[in-house]
Amino acid sequence: MMKADYSVSSEQTRKWCDVKGAGFKKLCGAIELHKGDCLYVGGCVSESLYTRISQHVSSEGEFTALKLSHPNRDFLKPYVIGYAFPIDKGIKKEYYQYIIPQIEKRLHAKFEPVAGSKRV
Repeated sequence: MMKADYSVSSEQTRKWCDVKGAGFKKLCGAIELHKGDCLYVGGCVSESLYTRISQHVSSEGEFTALKLSHPNRDFLKPYVIGYAFPIDKGIKKEYYQYIIPQIEKRLHAKFEPVAGSKRV
């Protein structure tokens, strides 16, 4: 989520999308981001939450992530805040692969994030 307003220039949008990973859905032109706008929705089943958040902040790797430390994307890092919602410990782990995609799909529909893939 955005913790403050930010105007992404056309040049910043282009450079952001040059990096392999969670690109902006609007691939050209300037983007106005406002406090409370959703930047990205994601989940993790096969790795720890710490590992997944580290991938989003890192600038390296082949994984699909925000890569907020990449020189083409680091301009947005101070404006982003992350939220984590753990699954109830009473739910068996073998069900996560079914539950988490449904949660992601609903969050995507509700918040309409500006970056990342569309969950269908």
